[in-house]
Amino acid sequence: MKLVVHFLLWCIILCLCSPMQGLFNNPTRPKIIMINPAGDAKHTGRKLTNNYERAIAMKLADSLAKAVENRYGMKVLITRAPGDELIHLQNASFANRVNVDFFININIYKEDHEKPRLYLFHRMLDPLADLARRTYPLLELASVNTAHMRNIHKTKSFGERIKMVMTQQDYQNLFDFSGVHGLPIKPLEGIVAPAVLFDIGLNDEERWPMFVEPITASLKFLLDY
Repeated sequence: MKLVVHFLLWCIILCLCSPMQGLFNNPTRPKIIMINPAGDAKHTGRKLTNNYERAIAMKLADSLAKAVENRYGMKVLITRAPGDELIHLQNASFANRVNVDFFININIYKEDHEKPRLYLFHRMLDPLADLARRTYPLLELASVNTAHMRNIHKTKSFGERIKMVMTQQDYQNLFDFSGVHGLPIKPLEGIVAPAVLFDIGLNDEERWPMFVEPITASLKFLLDY
């Protein structure tokens, strides 16, 4: 069993570090967004009031995928189905091989205040090193710790576009927004494409549908890239 696990991990590392052309690298294809709802079959995520992060994040991801595809004609891939178990770097390998245009991680936590909150993060290990302008040879391997640097300026630009929508007065009346914050976000590790994490705070987890519309609206800018 250990040999099988080691083999799978090695395959993922090879996929992660391979040239990021992918089977989907076609200039005429629709934009591809990958959404990763927090948790999996073995990890429930954070405890909410009457449920766990895993279940609510999955509901939001599924509704968001349908809304984005219907409104913009983009292709949305969800990293797991209910009951799936993920292994380390599986999402990064998947995203890199498909060559997605944008990666979104959905997280949910129990908010003490009645008004919901939305935090927006991207991966950053060292601001000085990560933000340094550099060029990468097309066939150069991307390591796990430097993959996010390939598109970090595009990631920051995407984050600012999202922020412009989230800080509109109509949405600010519904929830508080904070971002864009650069931190060593583990769920975004190893992903080459622009990638962000939405961390949504809910006092009542049944209010999750309220975030489908603002997040969908905030992704319209992808049509121009």
